Amino acid sequence: MAVLCAVVSVLTRMALDPVWGMRLPLITLYPAVAFAAWFGGFRPGLVTTMLCAIAGAYYWFPPTHSLLGKQSADFIALAVFVGVGVLFSALNEALHRRRRQMDALLDHSLDAVIVADREGRIVTWNPKAEQLFGWSRDEVLGQSLADTIVPPSLREAHRRGIAHYLATGEGPVLNRLIELSAQRRDGTEIPVEIAITPVRLGGAVIFSAFLRDISDRKRIEAERATLLAREQAARAEAEAANRAKDEFLTVLSHELRTPLNAVYGWARMLRSRQLDEAASARALEAIDRNANAQVQLVDDLLDVSRVITGKMRLDVRPVDLPAVVDAALDAVRPAAEAKGIRLQSVLDPRSGPMTGDPNRLQQVVWNLLMNAVKFTAKGGQVQVHL
Repeated sequence: MAVLCAVVSVLTRMALDPVWGMRLPLITLYPAVAFAAWFGGFRPGLVTTMLCAIAGAYYWFPPTHSLLGKQSADFIALAVFVGVGVLFSALNEALHRRRRQMDALLDHSLDAVIVADREGRIVTWNPKAEQLFGWSRDEVLGQSLADTIVPPSLREAHRRGIAHYLATGEGPVLNRLIELSAQRRDGTEIPVEIAITPVRLGGAVIFSAFLRDISDRKRIEAERATLLAREQAARAEAEAANRAKDEFLTVLSHELRTPLNAVYGWARMLRSRQLDEAASARALEAIDRNANAQVQLVDDLLDVSRVITGKMRLDVRPVDLPAVVDAALDAVRPAAEAKGIRLQSVLDPRSGPMTGDPNRLQQVVWNLLMNAVKFTAKGGQVQVHL
């Protein structure tokens, strides 16, 4: 390229000899040096400079067709030409080096790097952007962002955002890291993390964007949220089970204590030998009945899974409610007598049989009576109405 630039510039200058003669001998050689340095860098620019300097000295500095016998002013002009050529070649080499470094950074960036002009047209598209979105660089350069990677649902907002920034210098999504959806070439949308920065170059404005696919991160976050929800549900279930067990133990202690108190109270009264024959028979019947109730409670206790889940077994059959109430009164009578509390029952003889579990009903009635005896002052009275 250097030789070609030198030859073209020399031939052009020769073609202008009839017009200029020996004046302006280097006028066409400067553009050749600039062209070679701009597109080739330092070495092509330097070679073009030296070839043009030699050709200029040979053809247009007297004596012509010779490199000897030149005047001092001619050597100074040639030296200035060579100095300008070397300087211009060095500056362009520095620009080429920076451009190569920038291209290397863009090519090896882990993020997609896209630069657009003030109209939203793409001017830079690195290899990561090609990989992420499916368009090659040559396909998208000059294309609008709104027609390529911006999803249809966001295109109007994208155009309004550019117009708003150009009018006011402000943009809600600029100069910060945000998450948006972007569109691939096949039309699918992916979540991306994007940072958009406006850059003013003189009177021009460009927008640089760094994008990263966060599909994997979003998937991991969704899986983590699902696992967290499952863990919270499992914890809530375990806490509910613990509360159910605590409630069960509380109720169980109360249920076990009631028939035991009845058995203990009647047994103590029998042992005192202060009961007549009828009362003794009634005491034995109460002891037997409450012992059977205790057996039933122990059976329920052994069936822990049913108790915890609330699936108690019911022995449903016709029930004589007055008899149930009487049995419950007998169960709590020893405790009442120990506190000097008088038990009084008002039972409607017209109350007929009903369907239910007599043992569970008796538990309900004796729990109510035991609570009444417990919270009634000594010498008080507890009444049962049916």
